[in-house]
Amino acid sequence: MTNQGIDQDSTELIQSTISPCKHPLDQICILMDIHELIH
Repeated sequence: MTNQGIDQDSTELIQSTISPCKHPLDQICILMDIHELIH
């Protein structure tokens, strides 16, 4: 239950979302993924 564990999970999620999103708008794609995770 440490913040470090949460940070590692979040970074792994972001990295996993970056690889499939190879569009010119990859940053927007990542933001949309994070936006969906928040909801």
